[in-house]
Amino acid sequence: MPFSIFHKTRRNLGAVLQSSRLAVPLTLAAVLGMLTGLSVVIYVRSIEYVRTLFQQMSVMASPFIPSLLLGAALTATGGLLVGILTRTQIPESREQGVPDLLKAMALRGGYISSKNTLVRALISVLTLGSGSSTRRE
Repeated sequence: MPFSIFHKTRRNLGAVLQSSRLAVPLTLAAVLGMLTGLSVVIYVRSIEYVRTLFQQMSVMASPFIPSLLLGAALTATGGLLVGILTRTQIPESREQGVPDLLKAMALRGGYISSKNTLVRALISVLTLGSGSSTRRE
């Protein structure tokens, strides 16, 4: 019974999409939704990977450094890596978030380079994975 309902719904949806002017926008929305979901999964997995890497570093260093100092040192290491990436890869933009987006909209017609976007995503992953916090946004 459930299979026949599914088959009937799929057939009706196919007929609607073939005769509808909404076929292209609905298909585009579905593809963009799937790509967005995939990018979120990759982002979260990346944060988990960096966090695991920093935890392994803390386990290796724990016999030598007290735990309170170790947590601060690993977070500072993440901040150092973020600072190096920001200074070397995207030196033209120090701010991130909504102000930068508004600036891009006003000055460059909304264009934000893909390099800038990828480096900022990497910076965000390193920041969160190392135990630091991001901005208010």
